[in-house]
Amino acid sequence: MEIKELIDILTSHSDSFSLKIYEIKKVRSFDFFGMHIKAVQVNHGIVPAVAYRIELKDKVIVFSGGTSTQSEALTKLSKDADILIVHHAIAEHSNIGTRRLHMTPSRTAEVVNDARVKTLLLSHRMKRTLGLEK
Repeated sequence: MEIKELIDILTSHSDSFSLKIYEIKKVRSFDFFGMHIKAVQVNHGIVPAVAYRIELKDKVIVFSGGTSTQSEALTKLSKDADILIVHHAIAEHSNIGTRRLHMTPSRTAEVVNDARVKTLLLSHRMKRTLGLEK
């Protein structure tokens, strides 16, 4: 990769794209290319984190990065979603420090069941969780 290509990727305005930055205080909704997108703050310890609900025609996809789900924000956002994509970063019996940042598998199951999610997709798989899905 040449330096010009790298600079093109790392700047907010380039020949191939431009960035619009939105600060999410609690909730923000907007429409983008026929999709309705709702962004909601979720709990990830002291690290800011956001979950997204994307609605396109009659389909709903919810994506959450790292979150402990100490609040009900993700459950509410995921209501009746076709697909929920969440991190599977910790095992069930992880220490309290990691539980402040990420959901345990049982907490993930609670969110899926309470929100009536149709399909769960696990992301952010880590070596410490492999084989510990149950």
